[in-house]
Amino acid sequence: MSGDVRSEIQRRWQSSEVLQIDGILFGAGELILMDYTVVMDSGTKQEDVFVSPIARSSLQSVLEFNDDPWVSVTSLGSCEWPERGERLFCGEGSMGNEGFVASCATSSGQLRWVAFFTRSNPFLSVRVVDGFIVATSSHWKTWSFPPEHPERVRVER
Repeated sequence: MSGDVRSEIQRRWQSSEVLQIDGILFGAGELILMDYTVVMDSGTKQEDVFVSPIARSSLQSVLEFNDDPWVSVTSLGSCEWPERGERLFCGEGSMGNEGFVASCATSSGQLRWVAFFTRSNPFLSVRVVDGFIVATSSHWKTWSFPPEHPERVRVER
């Protein structure tokens, strides 16, 4: 079944579809579910976003309960990371509040991982800064993903 899951993930990615769950889906089918919390400063009315991993799961497990957990996405930005052989993408889901960031192998186009968030808002740009994948949302939040552990993402204003 593992090969089927991998093939399904890659097929969906090539069709501009990703898993519509707050989390990070890896190319082999592992899923890290992410918590998304917004805290508003009552004085300044500025929002801080905190994102953290809450559980491990798998695409196979999701498919046991939901036969169509996919959402169409549109890429709004990309960049190359030649030193790592990666091409990075960012963009939006079908709703105005959704966003994604993805890492693919430059040589094959295979998806390594994709982070999807239902309340992040679209990601407009992605770049590499000091060894981190940095994406900026339409709400001007900066999300910094360590490439080997994207679940350790940090969000700043």
